Amino acid sequence: MTTLSPSPCLLTRRTFTEYLRVAVGLEEVGQRESAIDVLREAETLLPERPESLFLLGGVYERLQCWEKASLFYGKALEARPHAARVWHRLGIALLHQDDLGGSIKALDTAVQQDPAIPEYATDLSMVLSRDGQFEAALSFAQSALKMQPDDANALNNAGHILQCLNRSAEALQFYDAALRRSPDHPVIRFGRATALLKSGDFLLGWQEYESRWLSSRTVRADIDAPVWEGESLKGCTILVHHEQGYGDTLHFIRLMPILAQRGAEVVVQVPVSLVRLVQRVAGVSRVVSVLDPADSFDYHCPMMSLPVRLGLTAAFVGQFPYLSVSEEDMATQGGKLSAQVQGSCQPPDFIVGLVWSGDPRPHICVRRRRIAAAACRWRH
Repeated sequence: MTTLSPSPCLLTRRTFTEYLRVAVGLEEVGQRESAIDVLREAETLLPERPESLFLLGGVYERLQCWEKASLFYGKALEARPHAARVWHRLGIALLHQDDLGGSIKALDTAVQQDPAIPEYATDLSMVLSRDGQFEAALSFAQSALKMQPDDANALNNAGHILQCLNRSAEALQFYDAALRRSPDHPVIRFGRATALLKSGDFLLGWQEYESRWLSSRTVRADIDAPVWEGESLKGCTILVHHEQGYGDTLHFIRLMPILAQRGAEVVVQVPVSLVRLVQRVAGVSRVVSVLDPADSFDYHCPMMSLPVRLGLTAAFVGQFPYLSVSEEDMATQGGKLSAQVQGSCQPPDFIVGLVWSGDPRPHICVRRRRIAAAACRWRH
């Protein structure tokens, strides 16, 4: 037991504030569940003051108990509805519960009550951006920058919002300014990388895209082979593995013929649902969904690191078409689809495929990645 672990007999003699201090101490040494238990005890001694309600909500927020934090922030606001700081923290707690509407309302209230605090406008711009309200988000980011021109968070928000508005070239100046303030910030570097790519600077963009390993991604450690950094592949076996979404793999699988042309035997690892399709891609020797412990490779490379290793520029197109299906699948699956859509198994002259939903990953705004299937209207 650490010195910060409270015994029940000692806690019975503590004040409300002391309970909060003990909870924070427990959290600092990794005893989160014990800290939550202490906060439950603190609730029994909670003074009827809005300041105490706010403090309790703040410690619950620190422990990432977002519903509890929202509860006590809300109670504090019942007693003192014009406390901008409390509205701000409530907005953040609601954001972590995916309540974007409630978060926007709370943060907007904080801004209205105290428009001189740049942090409030910065956070509101971030939540509005997640909700797809980019023009409004940009306005609040600009307001924050007028008050605090060198704030890295507001600069990053402005850069991200401009990207979402398809103004990536303009976004770069904000990312560059943000990096001058926080040069090692992985999120800012990754945002700048995507802005470079969207603005057409592929050489530098793909180099900067490697910054994803600093934050949201982890280089695989389960493969007994070095990561390919561009060495000669003549006579070598390289494992190229699916890294992000299905769309990324379907897009960059076109690079496999280049590796094969460099003398490599190319083994590709993808999710099982993509195996059959990838097997027919030129340059691919073998496709697996699960690695065999007996497999041996000279190198491995994440799919999205291939462009920088190959030095691709915006001029690269690659061979087309590079995806295909068998004649049997065309006859069976394609025939069923044609019959359903146009009432005939005869292949149409021109086919357009529509993907109406992306993978609902929690860190990506799903509403910007899908349309209702009912909105799709087949015309022939």
